[in-house]
Amino acid sequence: MSPKLSIIIPCYNCEKTLREAVDSCYVQGFSENEFEIVMVDDGSTDETRELMKRLAEEHANLHLFFHEKNKGGGAARNTAVANSKSEVIFCLDSDDLLPPDTLNRMLDYLDEKQCDGICFEKSIKFRNTNINNIENIDTFPYDDNPIPFLSLLEWKLSPVVVVFMYTKKSFNHTGGYPTNHGFDTQGFGWRFLSSGLKAYVCPGTSYLHRVNFHQSYYLREYNAGKVNLNMRCILYEHLPLFSERAQNFITTFNPSDFTKDLITELKKIHPLFDKNLEQKIGTLNYLEKINTLPTPSIHRNSLLGLWFRIKLKIRIIIENMPALKLLLGKIKRRLISLNISLYLPKPRKKDFSDNYHYAKSLYEKNSESYKYDKYLMSDWKQNTNTIEKFFLNDFSLSFLRHHLIKSTMFAHLPKEATSLQKKLLESFFPKNKLGEYLKENSEGNPILNDLEYKTSGNIIHHLYHLAKLGEELGLDINNINSYTELGGGYGNMAKIAKRINPDATYTIIDIPIFIFIQYVYLSTLLGKDSVVIFDGTKGIIPHKVNLIPLDEELIKKFIDLKQTSDIFISTWALSESNQVTQSLVRDNNYFNAKYLLLAYQQANSSFQFSQDVVKVSEIYNIKYNSVTEYMPDNYYLFAERK
Repeated sequence: MSPKLSIIIPCYNCEKTLREAVDSCYVQGFSENEFEIVMVDDGSTDETRELMKRLAEEHANLHLFFHEKNKGGGAARNTAVANSKSEVIFCLDSDDLLPPDTLNRMLDYLDEKQCDGICFEKSIKFRNTNINNIENIDTFPYDDNPIPFLSLLEWKLSPVVVVFMYTKKSFNHTGGYPTNHGFDTQGFGWRFLSSGLKAYVCPGTSYLHRVNFHQSYYLREYNAGKVNLNMRCILYEHLPLFSERAQNFITTFNPSDFTKDLITELKKIHPLFDKNLEQKIGTLNYLEKINTLPTPSIHRNSLLGLWFRIKLKIRIIIENMPALKLLLGKIKRRLISLNISLYLPKPRKKDFSDNYHYAKSLYEKNSESYKYDKYLMSDWKQNTNTIEKFFLNDFSLSFLRHHLIKSTMFAHLPKEATSLQKKLLESFFPKNKLGEYLKENSEGNPILNDLEYKTSGNIIHHLYHLAKLGEELGLDINNINSYTELGGGYGNMAKIAKRINPDATYTIIDIPIFIFIQYVYLSTLLGKDSVVIFDGTKGIIPHKVNLIPLDEELIKKFIDLKQTSDIFISTWALSESNQVTQSLVRDNNYFNAKYLLLAYQQANSSFQFSQDVVKVSEIYNIKYNSVTEYMPDNYYLFAERK
């Protein structure tokens, strides 16, 4: 007859605590023929084996197994389960204790809930040998609800990452404890919940966890600098559950740097999980080999480890001194930008100057006639005045360093977001073309921050918009022959589009002062004959960049042309516009574009109409509408004309 319960105990150099752990198993409300203890020695070097043999002589239901070499906790636990006879397993660490009648209560609760696992309500940490010398108590708050998958990101909220009672069927379903790293219990907990298995907390139960007695297994891993290394191994098994941005972070994170906590940094990413997380839970196969890159750990007490800890102290000091942090950040960015600038072609100063003086005189001549106030949000009225003053008085070859242009027209994304964007670009575009598309120019003195491609994050960001559209809609970006863009910034997207297809017709509709900035920039890069400012006397000129000031009369004349285009683009400009501008675009069917590439943010006090972007004209089918993987509360919307 099989026992009701198998208690497994992995053993390694535990001669001082093992007897007390075993004794606590015999006050759990079972007779000796109702349960068994399976102990596996994992190559101990002290008197553990001898003690195990003496205990086996005292108890007929205690079975021993031995590893001749140390294989790790996961291997010891798996050996124990493989040699167990019950359909229910509980794993007890060799230095911990069980209060009386705990397992009997948990076994009854397992039967009551008809679930896969049962956990303790409280984890009581006691010091050394005195169970009354309590250091702290963790209480798990799930009452009568299953333990959620998301609890895995908070160890103090997830009892499955320590020890718990589970069925052998669930153990086999997960493939058992991982053996390729030192966090086997944590890894098993992740496998358990991500397999869709159900575990509950048993009310009134506690687990006595011994601390500060000897260097525990966790402490050995901690001192060896392996915490991040072990956690990354766990996360590698579960990569499909995470968003693309989170996957990129996990695979590029340096686990040897123990001064940063992998999980803490990971939780800063949004979105963290795949949008189809619920459907993916239960689909992973943990029996498949997970290929992780071997990474050497750095012991905390080594010379290199000491240097890492000194760096951490310096980082903490800097974090607590915002002014110093800001200054050092600026110095770092300047040095990187200076390094990259050495690889860029020299700016065309004379062309820039000639184009600027032409654009300035033309703007001064026509600016009073432009009527566009009704299209502006209140904040942008002030911004427009600021930019106009700059353009007329202080405009220079370094115009992209102007504080307002830099903050509103230049993307400032964290390194991991840019890495994610480059990953898509590298898979979407041919390698020999990508470098050409990402090439930055000296004109404007852009912020250069990507050493790999000698470019700016802004060009990477804008090219990513097109690649994302192409990927989601299955479009060949090279075959886009005509663009219409609302809000062209300083002309960066137009520049990229003309690199991809030099024969493309590109039309920008924007506030007049920005149109003239775009003219200076694009005519300097593409040539004066490639850029025209629309004045209503002619139509849209094919194969050129056509710049249309956002003026009531000029917009009416443009609409009357009934011009068509392959794609309409507005990355945040439309969502930052008022209802008049949004209606203008929507009511005119996005100026007769076949495809829509829109980016917008969650509505806020500054942009209260931003989410109205999703009210797409009825003649379009929305093909994609989802949060961006690099910036929280921001979204892409891609649509196709019916």
